[in-house]
Amino acid sequence: MAEDVLTHVVRHIRRLAGWRSGIGVTDQHLLKRYLAERDHVAIETLVARHAPLVLGVCRKVLRDSHDAEDAFQATFLVLFRKAESIRRHDALGPWLYGVAYRVAARVRSNRQKQRSRERGIEEETLVSEEGGELVEEISPLIHEEINRLPDKYRKPIVLCYLQGKKRDEAAQLLGWSRGAVKGRLERARDLLRGRLLKRGVEISAVALTAALSQTSASAASAELIGQVAEAAISLAQKGTVAGMVSRTVGSLAEGVLRSMLVTKIRLAVIMILSLAALTAAGTAVGLRVSADQPQVPKTERRERRTEESAKPTSTKESDDHDHFLDVACLRDGIVQSLGGPASEGKRDLRGLRKGDRIEEGQVLATLDHQLAVNEMQIKEAKVLAARADLEAARKTADEANARYETQAKLQKKSLTSEDDVRSAKLTADRYQQEVISKEAALRVAELEVQQAKTVLGMYTIRSRTSGVISKIYKRPGEAVKAFEPIVQIRVEE
Repeated sequence: MAEDVLTHVVRHIRRLAGWRSGIGVTDQHLLKRYLAERDHVAIETLVARHAPLVLGVCRKVLRDSHDAEDAFQATFLVLFRKAESIRRHDALGPWLYGVAYRVAARVRSNRQKQRSRERGIEEETLVSEEGGELVEEISPLIHEEINRLPDKYRKPIVLCYLQGKKRDEAAQLLGWSRGAVKGRLERARDLLRGRLLKRGVEISAVALTAALSQTSASAASAELIGQVAEAAISLAQKGTVAGMVSRTVGSLAEGVLRSMLVTKIRLAVIMILSLAALTAAGTAVGLRVSADQPQVPKTERRERRTEESAKPTSTKESDDHDHFLDVACLRDGIVQSLGGPASEGKRDLRGLRKGDRIEEGQVLATLDHQLAVNEMQIKEAKVLAARADLEAARKTADEANARYETQAKLQKKSLTSEDDVRSAKLTADRYQQEVISKEAALRVAELEVQQAKTVLGMYTIRSRTSGVISKIYKRPGEAVKAFEPIVQIRVEE
């Protein structure tokens, strides 16, 4: 009892010290206190800081206050579930905006399915006015188009218009210059106007600015903020929010988390396919360059050289029966050395000179490949990290599944509630999806290593045929462009 009283006294002192106002306390600091100490006041401060933005979006998209409050709670549940994986803690506003819109759009879609009819803006062109009625009417469209903007345009819109921050503050949060924020805000407004026009809404720049300002904030009650904070603490301590929020809110949060995971996996698959296409393109270039010259069997070439060496011929006669091959590199770089080991067991030929005889497969030149080596080492380290992440995810998924099985057994004996079993099941499913995501990330990392090895091989230029060096175009220390010749070989027929 005394501990509870002391806890309430500490919370009250922190509030008086400015925690609830958030003065001098960053989002990153608040999230760290939640993750490390399960700090209740830090959670209340974080929720209160972003509540106007989140609730404002939900109310503008949904209009129904009860649905908006459900979406509000689900948005913050997603935040606390994903708190450890959010890349940039200092600019939570744009991230929360995206989640809030996604949750609200899911609620609206569910309502439309329940009513078996669709609602939307009529197809005829609407000419905007400065009044507030039209702003209310097109608010869902405005938020839909804001959410579709690229990050570099959506983030300043959210920070400056929807959260009311000054450009200097937005620039500091985003790590941009003030000029970049100003330019991207202007570009974002132009994009929004163009997209709204395609949707049948004609709006001036001034009216759009006013509309964005009017869609910014909506106050949340202290009771609603407290409910979200209590649910966050329960999630951190017990791993469940059963009994803290309604089933609707829990279902919304899980649905959005699943959709975010699917999006992440889809992007990983696209990246895998892109890397595979790039690797295939590099291989095709090498094959095409090799195919430009006719391939003569090695035995036949040796016989021809033996016959020709036995018959002395003039240079002119030799030139009439020879052809020349320019050997180019496949990468930009600096020539590090000319020549190299012909093959295992043969002499080491360093510093090629005109007239030197070379064999097929012999190293003609090497480019400075230190950056490529470093890149490959980095990607190999990423593979090791991805494997460790996958093992940890599998272990966590096994533990979550074991907890679910235990809850299921207890429920059969009436020792636990159905909500606890359902929550344990959802948690186990979520961690299993994390395993799938980590497996995809590992495949991407392994493919990146293969690509790095292919690129590294392009820094060594080998001869595709036997012959004699007739020209040397580049010397060590000189820069060379991709597909620029380094040496010329006289191929003897």
